[in-house]
Amino acid sequence: MISLNAFSQTVQEETHEEESLQELAEYLSAQESGLSNTDILEDLEYYRLHPLNLNTAGATDLQKLHLLNELQIAFLLKQRELYGQFRMPQELNLIEGFDSLLVKRLLLFTQLGPLKQYPLFSFKTLDFAQHEVIVKSGMVFPRRKGFMNLAKGRAYPGPQQDGYIRWVVRSDDRFSAGITAQNDAGEPFFSSPNQKGFDFYSFHLWAKPDKLIESFCIGDYKISTGLGLCLGSGFALQKSSQSVNIPFGANGLRPYHSSDENQFYRGAAVVLHWSDLHLSLFSSFKDIDGTLHSDKGTNQPYLSALPTDGLHRTAGELKSRHTTDEMVSGLLLSYQRNNLSFGLNFISLNLQYPLLPDTLGYNRYYFRGKRNYNLSGEVHWIYRKMVLAGEVALSKSGGIGAIQQISYFPSQQISFAMILRHYDRDFNSIRGNSFAASSHNRNETGLYTGAEILPFPKIKFNLWLDEFKFPGISYRTSSSTNGYETFFSAEYTGIKNLLLNFRTEQNKKELEMKDDQNKKLLVPVRTTRYRLTGDLSMGSGISLKSRIESCFYKALSHETGWLFLQDLNWAPSSSKFNVWYRTGWFNTPSYNSRIYASEHDLLYSFSIPAFYGKGMRFASTVRYRLSKKTDLRIKLSRTQRLDNLHPGSGYDEINANHIDELKIQIRLKL
Repeated sequence: MISLNAFSQTVQEETHEEESLQELAEYLSAQESGLSNTDILEDLEYYRLHPLNLNTAGATDLQKLHLLNELQIAFLLKQRELYGQFRMPQELNLIEGFDSLLVKRLLLFTQLGPLKQYPLFSFKTLDFAQHEVIVKSGMVFPRRKGFMNLAKGRAYPGPQQDGYIRWVVRSDDRFSAGITAQNDAGEPFFSSPNQKGFDFYSFHLWAKPDKLIESFCIGDYKISTGLGLCLGSGFALQKSSQSVNIPFGANGLRPYHSSDENQFYRGAAVVLHWSDLHLSLFSSFKDIDGTLHSDKGTNQPYLSALPTDGLHRTAGELKSRHTTDEMVSGLLLSYQRNNLSFGLNFISLNLQYPLLPDTLGYNRYYFRGKRNYNLSGEVHWIYRKMVLAGEVALSKSGGIGAIQQISYFPSQQISFAMILRHYDRDFNSIRGNSFAASSHNRNETGLYTGAEILPFPKIKFNLWLDEFKFPGISYRTSSSTNGYETFFSAEYTGIKNLLLNFRTEQNKKELEMKDDQNKKLLVPVRTTRYRLTGDLSMGSGISLKSRIESCFYKALSHETGWLFLQDLNWAPSSSKFNVWYRTGWFNTPSYNSRIYASEHDLLYSFSIPAFYGKGMRFASTVRYRLSKKTDLRIKLSRTQRLDNLHPGSGYDEINANHIDELKIQIRLKL
């Protein structure tokens, strides 16, 4: 459910926009665990504060809005080419494939400015540069077990608070520079073994000259191409509430200023273009975490795993910190003429020490050694009201990955999409992030079909079916398995100030489990969810949102869980205060029947906690405008357990029946 106002100017309306970003990111996301939501939220928040100029934006820029499919982007660019620059927002309604709700969402993040642009490195451009500084911290209490003084000392030597500082300067979506520093709770801070202060630092200098050099970046960056099979950092092809609005995946070279310690490249990258030919070159060299061992026979070092959680608190985690070097380099060549494009991509990986994971079970076909490479070819064609895109990739092992996407938009009322993919068991993609039912583009064959139907002006249906098979051994199985996922949603916007949404999902897969006699069985596991959401705007800056959801889990046992949430948003135009508050009740027998729910958080943050067991959830976020350019955000939340279970496990366990969290953030705009 999304409440958007295209022309918000007041404090009250701006707060509603910020609330909408959280919900829109969830709406566009893949699985409810929200692993890709941070990237979406970063883009949406940036374009909310720095609207994209629809009179100068190219296809790559429009993809970053995450709102338009390939055909809608093509229709917009064609309309601009035929009739010149847009002058009034109403003109967007005349573009084929656009409806009133899409235009409202689009205008939240775009503008119709003049075509004139100053040279990139001029004083005029610098005059338009905007600086943003964000400082935030948070802590959980009561104390986790890792912060207790045990016989051998504390397991977590660092402070209980986490820390984050970010400075970014941008100008006209053509220049960006910034520094990010981040420290997780429990990690050493200006103390042994980390005397450098924060655990993680990131920096970048990115520019878009728009001549021979289309863009370049020094420092930390992301880069992707094709359908993400060979190279797909950031937002990828994925299942979502929009059954046919599936992006092509390639969003080019972009600066990196997040706090994830793994999903980026560090070095230099450049994109060159001559007429219809584009060439991207990049090289990355950085220290990464690795579980390092020595071979008993040869005494040669090797890696058994490459941890990616970015946590460096305990002695074991600190021992794995930055133990090996990783070098990734690539060449991406593409040719585009009108609505047809071809591309060739080559990516190589070199590790300082060989990676030798266990060969038992599903690890058997994982990448092993010090060097790997991927070679892929891609094609993308827009023909009338149809989009065809595909990519085929090869890894050093000889494994092949292939994906084909077809989208068809016969009319304003109905559209279709289909994705066919096959990934060999020994296909090892270095940085792939393409469409899949599992977390890796490996050992999978599947077919996705989706449709969007608008039977009436105020009603929209989205539905899709994804059928897949894992030919080889996969996680928690010892044989070939198969499964499916289904989705259906109905959205109604016919009543003024009231939005209604109903959705249901079902997931079926096969896993090995032990019965009462401790015998292993291959069991079909089905999880079915139903959700009803209502969003009501009451005027005077008050809006209410209610949600009820149930989860039915069936395997060797049956479980039924439910969740109820009530949200209140208070944003009076006459006050510097804006308040968001949530009360929730949940009751699920175990983690198997858990229910996820998006939650309002600090700026550039996304929170989707998993509710399981029995308890209540209270959360509130307050924003206070200290001045025109400075605002303060505070979030306080509590999860109260009613089943006497202690939150967390291991060193993260809390010896109480509740867990509280406090977050504070200050943002300064110059």
